[in-house]
Amino acid sequence: MTWQNPQQQNQHEPPTQWQQSYGGYPDYGAPVNRPHSKFGIASFIIGLVSIVAMIALFVIAAVIAMNADGEIDETSPEAIAIGLGLFGGIALALVGLIFSIVGLVNANAAKVFSVLGLIFNGLIILGVIGLMVLGAFIG
Repeated sequence: MTWQNPQQQNQHEPPTQWQQSYGGYPDYGAPVNRPHSKFGIASFIIGLVSIVAMIALFVIAAVIAMNADGEIDETSPEAIAIGLGLFGGIALALVGLIFSIVGLVNANAAKVFSVLGLIFNGLIILGVIGLMVLGAFIG
């Protein structure tokens, strides 16, 4: 009887005692297709909407400032609307941040949209707060 490498055995034979004792061949199986987290998708969409809204608000503020000779009157209705829009955008990004954390905690779902939502919403919050702090020190 010749010695036979366990890896060269016929695949149709039952496993030997050695294969059963030491785990045999690893069966990694098919890749798991996990569904995306609904909270993660919502967070991603909220992040995209917030980014577009913030860019639009900054463009509107720049146009108003250019038409008013470089400075916006802080008591004007336009300036108040832009300020409320910024705070609304931060509130929306906070909701998106919470949704992304909920999506990341969910063990049975894919994490791609949750991570993207976390990045987008976190950057929005940090960016707007950073610009407000910068504006407070400059002005």
